Amino acid sequence: MKQQEIEELLQGQFDLDCPRVELTPCVSTSKKKPLLGSGHIALNKDGHFDLKVYFPGAFSIDEIFEQFNWEPGKIIPDEAYYDLVAHDLAGHKWQAERFIPDKNSGPSGSMLIGKLPELRKIEENYGSSDKGVIQLHFNKVIKVPLNTAVKELETVDETTRKMKTSIRLARFEACRIDFEIEENEGHTKLSAISDSVLFTDVTINRIFESFSFVTSHSESWSILLIRNSKTIETRVRAVKSRRLKSRTPPPISYQRLQESGAVWGLFDRYLEHVLANDTDYLHPISQENYAVIESGKASLDVEALTLSVSIESLLRKELSSFYKVSPDIIKNICVAKELVTESEILDEDFKSRTIGSLSAMKNARAKDILFALRDVGLIDEALIKIYGSLRNKTAHGTKSSGGDIQNYYNQVSALQVLFFQLVFLVIEYSGEYTDYGSYGYPTKKFSGKQT
Repeated sequence: MKQQEIEELLQGQFDLDCPRVELTPCVSTSKKKPLLGSGHIALNKDGHFDLKVYFPGAFSIDEIFEQFNWEPGKIIPDEAYYDLVAHDLAGHKWQAERFIPDKNSGPSGSMLIGKLPELRKIEENYGSSDKGVIQLHFNKVIKVPLNTAVKELETVDETTRKMKTSIRLARFEACRIDFEIEENEGHTKLSAISDSVLFTDVTINRIFESFSFVTSHSESWSILLIRNSKTIETRVRAVKSRRLKSRTPPPISYQRLQESGAVWGLFDRYLEHVLANDTDYLHPISQENYAVIESGKASLDVEALTLSVSIESLLRKELSSFYKVSPDIIKNICVAKELVTESEILDEDFKSRTIGSLSAMKNARAKDILFALRDVGLIDEALIKIYGSLRNKTAHGTKSSGGDIQNYYNQVSALQVLFFQLVFLVIEYSGEYTDYGSYGYPTKKFSGKQT
């Protein structure tokens, strides 16, 4: 995309007049025929692209009222979805996958409308560089610690009339990738360059996940450019212009200018860990982090519940090796189950429920793992007490935000710190972090490591 086109899309302007639009059923065995027409694609500020396609012929009654055959409560069948190829006036070929069209017919022809979340196009790369390059453009300013000055000169002939210097870049290296983050005209651009790392979809996701973690920003990019030695791929997404802001802070609180490399050191550790997973679309830890950030847009009760669940998930899935149920407990459970089974006094329903509860005792509780982490000096006991108190209340539907709001906010903030510390343990990060559970938000040092 040209720079002007990028700026227009980031400002909410995107219109494509398409003389040729091809619609193909997603299912190759579908009895539906491919459709060919002309139309228009425009950005909608509600978070999608509006598609309109015109056809000279008419749709059948069955096609127009197809949605009435879908059974309520069931997932819409794959046969209802189409893939799109749209050729614009400039000769570019845009594609979109899996969308459901709405068909209408009249005396003069037919029209199909639909909503597209993402469009992409692929062009040949005529450049000479073999380095892989990606650019993620966000349609808002995302605060990051900046560390690089940019000089702008205005010259007339050979005379310099104006010179302006401003610090608006962040540059750093992580996992053999050179990164640059720039703020300009109310938008943010993240660039990544490497001659040794292949920028696959999973790798790009992991970079975005790492950026989301250190900035506590969960909103999607608006434009993604992927350049390799042979092709340049452009993907555009319709991102809402008005969005709720999350209360969730970044793990390290920072000013706009910061000489310390702690934030990008954390980025490096997180990226290295999540890159080891090349199968999941989103890394499991990133899924938990996304849920936590999004909960910061809701009430404190929702945020407390989400943090409690995410902390428990991290403990069970990522840190369970710190605690093993002892052989004595396993032995006692087996004895207790045998006593319950052979009892002639207890009824069968009670026996079944009791045996189920006893069997669950063979698995480590989240608290057991936390206590094990405490015993080896990795987690502060005060955070564990707060977690135990809030976790029980939120899990059983007790709303706590109506009383002492300051104390409740402090407790939720402490849970946020505990969540960050558990992630630090998983990714083996040692360094600065911000203690949001203490007034003044002091910077502290985390040095815990798994053994």
